[in-house]
Amino acid sequence: MTKNLFKYNYIIQQIPSNQYSTAILILSILELANRQYYQTTKAYLTPHFVATTLKNWDILVHHSVPFSFTSSFLSLQQLGLFQMVANPNFDRLLQKPQLIEHIHHLDMALHHIVFHPDFYTLLQNKESRHYLTTQLLERFFPETAPLFHRPNHIIKEQLQTIQKILVESSSVDYCAAYPDLPRLQQYLHQALSKRLLLKSYHQTCCVSELSIPDGTQVGLVNACYIRSYRNTKDYTVSNGLCMTPTLYQAFHQGLFCIDQNYKVRLSNKIAEFPQSERWLKLEGKKILLPKKEAYYPSLEQLKWHEEEVFIQRRGRRQKT
Repeated sequence: MTKNLFKYNYIIQQIPSNQYSTAILILSILELANRQYYQTTKAYLTPHFVATTLKNWDILVHHSVPFSFTSSFLSLQQLGLFQMVANPNFDRLLQKPQLIEHIHHLDMALHHIVFHPDFYTLLQNKESRHYLTTQLLERFFPETAPLFHRPNHIIKEQLQTIQKILVESSSVDYCAAYPDLPRLQQYLHQALSKRLLLKSYHQTCCVSELSIPDGTQVGLVNACYIRSYRNTKDYTVSNGLCMTPTLYQAFHQGLFCIDQNYKVRLSNKIAEFPQSERWLKLEGKKILLPKKEAYYPSLEQLKWHEEEVFIQRRGRRQKT
């Protein structure tokens, strides 16, 4: 047994036998490493990883215990598997894991992880991966271990199905079908929805046309929603737009709307802004639209925003 393998096998043996969630996350990392998912020490929290953990939980855990994804993920740093790197301005949140209650908080705070060099070296070795996988299965899931090695296409099919639903469903149908998704499923729908939106707009703000290069993850242009998920439970792409954070905040606060011709209309409040002439240039501008009509923002949702949120030129909301 190599030094690295001995080290991480010892770590696994120290994990309490009822910490099923932690074992599932490590098994999922090993499984993805088997598929050459990790090409460098840097890795991201992705729908594929979350879907893999959910699949393994459903297959292996037959106990009436909840899947503690977020707290277990945070514990992997303490175990020495990786270091977490925060998004800008979120360092303090990652330093206080007790404030990260669920996966949406984690996704907001975390930019990426960096695997410990010893653990990454282990992940690159097939025999080491197999040994640790066997140890985890025998220690935590002796009764269901044989199910882990069954070939399956669950993850790929699941993610493709969710994407199809997000594109093809109307808001009404989607909200009726998924009125109260569990947190991890919410994350999958939200993350896939945002990826679809960023791709359909070519990572370009639909109002300013500011564009960012592929793979850039600095929040210069974000996928956002006309009506918030908190109020509507709607992650369909027709409820989405791509904007810079500043423009989305202005949109969210009703300082401008997008009318039924997909043109920008400004509130008279804009005139009170410093350098307002830059904003006034947006009046009447037609927004950038995706190439495929299926990805267009819903006119019904935009109408709702115009009637319920937009601050009219007289300086008041049109409806209360």
